[in-house]
Amino acid sequence: MLTFLVAPNAHAQIISTGDKYNLIVSDQPLGTVLDQLARTAGVTFSYNPDQIGINRKISLRITQKTLPEIMRQLFDEGTFDFRQKGNQVVIFRKGEKDTETKADPVNLKELPVSKPDTVYLVKERRITDTITRIETRIKTDTVYIVEKQPENKIGSKDIFRKNPPMYARLKPEISVDAGLKVSALLSYRSYTADDGYGELLDAYQKADSGYAFSGAAAIALTLNYNRLSFATGIEVVQLSHRFNYNFTTALGGYYLKDTLDTYYTISNSDTAWFYLVDSSYLPEDVKQFRYNTLVKYRYLDFPFMIQYNLPVARNLLYFNAGIIAGVSVGRSGYYLSSDNQTVADLKTLKNRPILISAKVGAGISLPVSSRLVLNAGVHYRHALQSVYKDFEVKTYPAALGADLSLMLRL
Repeated sequence: MLTFLVAPNAHAQIISTGDKYNLIVSDQPLGTVLDQLARTAGVTFSYNPDQIGINRKISLRITQKTLPEIMRQLFDEGTFDFRQKGNQVVIFRKGEKDTETKADPVNLKELPVSKPDTVYLVKERRITDTITRIETRIKTDTVYIVEKQPENKIGSKDIFRKNPPMYARLKPEISVDAGLKVSALLSYRSYTADDGYGELLDAYQKADSGYAFSGAAAIALTLNYNRLSFATGIEVVQLSHRFNYNFTTALGGYYLKDTLDTYYTISNSDTAWFYLVDSSYLPEDVKQFRYNTLVKYRYLDFPFMIQYNLPVARNLLYFNAGIIAGVSVGRSGYYLSSDNQTVADLKTLKNRPILISAKVGAGISLPVSSRLVLNAGVHYRHALQSVYKDFEVKTYPAALGADLSLMLRL
């Protein structure tokens, strides 16, 4: 609430230092108080709004005070001073030049004739100002770089932390990776046979002593687009299994006869004798054969794989599936012949020149540098065709492998 009570001679247009005013102000901005005081006293105030703080709240109760006395109540005497020219009062900060500010004077409209106990408040105020502030700051500091001492151990986090994340490679554009891959394989064989060859199939399964270690080396090539990749290359692989079979042969010999008991009977008036005779065949040439060798199949593989890459943290998980076209380049070892009595060399069988296999795998890709990636994973492969073309027992090579490859972005 803001109230002005004016003495009877307060509406004179020429300011008089003897005129007295009553001022009651309750929590009003300083700018509002000055506007009303200017209209009541018939003066114009000139000031810099930023200096006097026109939004500062004022609460006063003044009775019968002159305009200079009221101004001293509103402003700190040690900080501000005033100068009057006619009906204009200039408010300025002490220590500055005693010049008028360039703020636009308050425009006043002609007040109507006031009646006793009636106050007319007319407000029309326009302030135009432009503030331009240009500042340049220069800071100087000293930075100390402490290098890691050689004795500090470097772990896997230190190796891969500063490398670019793998998900940055997943872009909707074509890219090509090339590199080298090695695989450790645990290979074995599965067998099937037509009806009528059950005994031979059992003999083959007994002669196969299970898993054997093998290996592979490859030149890998990958074509990438976003999260999908097409992987191919050329790979030299050896698939092995152990052949373990024993049998015995006997040549020549004779029968050993022996009389076990003697019987007789009477026929007419004569006695007839009967003899029970036992005989055993004793071979003269007995041979025992033992085979415990490694059967090896060597192929030149051409894989055709589709791969999906899934970003996890800074790395990639990949899953792939496809087929392998394996060109036979060699074999060695023995096999059990169809009569289930003898062992023969593998080279006597008609081998399939191209073997088609299915393959699935998964692994993780780790960034080594901006262009180099280390892949580690596992895979499983199984032949879709028998190794031999015309043999009673069908043989299907299979293997479980662990892969390690280093790929370079071209």
